[in-house]
Amino acid sequence: MIANRGPSDFRRRSPAMSAALDYQMPSTAVSLLFAFRSRDPQMSVLDAVAFALISENEGLSQTELAELLGEPSYVVSRVVDYLGQGTTQTGRAQRQQGLGLIERVPWDRDRRVRVLRLTQAGRVLRTSLDSLVIRPQTLGR
Repeated sequence: MIANRGPSDFRRRSPAMSAALDYQMPSTAVSLLFAFRSRDPQMSVLDAVAFALISENEGLSQTELAELLGEPSYVVSRVVDYLGQGTTQTGRAQRQQGLGLIERVPWDRDRRVRVLRLTQAGRVLRTSLDSLVIRPQTLGR
């Protein structure tokens, strides 16, 4: 059973909690999300993660992207439309024309399969985001 606490109990913070809440530098993930949202305020976390996955793994099929995201194919189709050239509908509102960051192109081995690649605008965005990403250092042996 949870004891009743007064309002002052919630204001007290441990030193670790104070340090965590008073940080100045946002995490890499938050920095990336803010950078994406500066391009389009409607961009969701799912949109940002999908763009990051495509930029790190160009040539993914839409089905593979859906598996990586753990989302149904119809959701990923809307995300790809939004990041690409198409228009998407979310509920009753229709989003604007796509951002033009990715494109669907036929796969070399099977023309029926479409793979996802970055457009020139997507490459420019990826380059600008690379400065925000903290990459792990490789250890020399």
